Amino acid sequence: METVDSRTFKQKIHDFVTRGKEKVEESYDNVKRVVEENPDKAFFVACISIPGILKMINSIIRKKMQDKEARYDECNVYDPRTGTHYYTKRPLSNRQKLNLEAEYKAGRSKGDVLKEWHML
Repeated sequence: METVDSRTFKQKIHDFVTRGKEKVEESYDNVKRVVEENPDKAFFVACISIPGILKMINSIIRKKMQDKEARYDECNVYDPRTGTHYYTKRPLSNRQKLNLEAEYKAGRSKGDVLKEWHML
């Protein structure tokens, strides 16, 4: 038989956050106790692990920025006639790119075509 949770969404979120805070506080207390009991070992571990953690954070930030630039490059469309950059909702498919160029060569502006396709 199923049990029905009659708590509201806010109560569920509050319980989740409270449990998370308790786990963080418990972990903090454990780390603090270990550092107080073994300061030499804790210093050694910190000296070894902190540069690795910083390198990892730096690589994650760099990867995120590269993904952001790639997404911008994929979704950025430039109209040389008007000198306007358009940023589409999603990257254009190859067929859409070809159709856009054909419409552009026929005399329409890229912005008008993209608006008609609901891509802006």
